[in-house]
Amino acid sequence: MVIITFGEKLQILRKQNGLSQEQLATKLTISRQSVSKWELDSSLPDTENIILLSKLFHVSIDYLLIDDIEVHENDTATFEEKPQNSEGFLGISNNYLGISLSLMGLFCVLIIGILSSIFPVKIYTAIAGDENSTRITTGISAFIEHNNLEWLIVLCVSFALLGIAIIVYPYMKEKIIMRYPSFEHYLKKSSRKLF
Repeated sequence: MVIITFGEKLQILRKQNGLSQEQLATKLTISRQSVSKWELDSSLPDTENIILLSKLFHVSIDYLLIDDIEVHENDTATFEEKPQNSEGFLGISNNYLGISLSLMGLFCVLIIGILSSIFPVKIYTAIAGDENSTRITTGISAFIEHNNLEWLIVLCVSFALLGIAIIVYPYMKEKIIMRYPSFEHYLKKSSRKLF
């Protein structure tokens, strides 16, 4: 059995996430030497940085600070914990929900595009009183206008954008919190389990 210290856990988590000491230091707005000291167990980060590390690596604060987590030397388990609250709306992972909505919206637009090429439409528009001005509309825009499908395009694009927003939201929230830790309180209030 091996007891893993804070420094060893930090080094493992940092490497699992593909970060150098310099990159981690930049994310925490500290010096690389501080990260090095933490990994060598010659010092510990302050409370604010512990919280930031917990959020960055999606592990609990207890996991980071308590050294009595024992692992057998033969185990090949990774030390990364599951993200906290990884389930979103209706118990479905936010990534799956976002990807599903995006694909559904894009698939709908693709089908409309295919139908517009199978059933081509030409719309002739003339300005009243001017015999020489005629506008011919063809392609997907004519198909949508002729079949009154504007509402469907808006719905499809909305699904695609909503899906992308659901996927990107956690990453953007994490970046905002990492850069401006004081905004965490406001973000918690505004997103009371939206996703």
